[in-house]
Amino acid sequence: MTAPIPAPRAMPDAAQAAWQGQVEQIEQALARLDDAVASGDTQAVLEGAQALQQALSQGVQATRHTVGLALPSALLQRLHWAQQRVSSHQNAVTRGRVAAERALSVLLVRDDANDGTYQAPSPGLGSRVASAYR
Repeated sequence: MTAPIPAPRAMPDAAQAAWQGQVEQIEQALARLDDAVASGDTQAVLEGAQALQQALSQGVQATRHTVGLALPSALLQRLHWAQQRVSSHQNAVTRGRVAAERALSVLLVRDDANDGTYQAPSPGLGSRVASAYR
């Protein structure tokens, strides 16, 4: 028979303050990424994504120091909200990648024999139609 799992201990005030700071960093990085995505600035999106990755990495490090401690419900709620926002960004990236892939497959010929790279369309109806609009 296994021993029962002990109930988590209350988190000390110092640990709560540290977690509060970690959650705020994650929220700020998410806000920067939101603004960058809305602006369409590629460099800002990359920087925002890097800042978010760093904040999340630091948050993971912080969790290692609080194993067995109960996070306050307000912090758990904020982390859950941040998780939903990250998932939303992941979905937007996936939709963008799929849309770009679809556009490339319409415009260019995919050569699956050569690692799936794209090539210029071969001479035919499609290229004649495209040249008619040049």
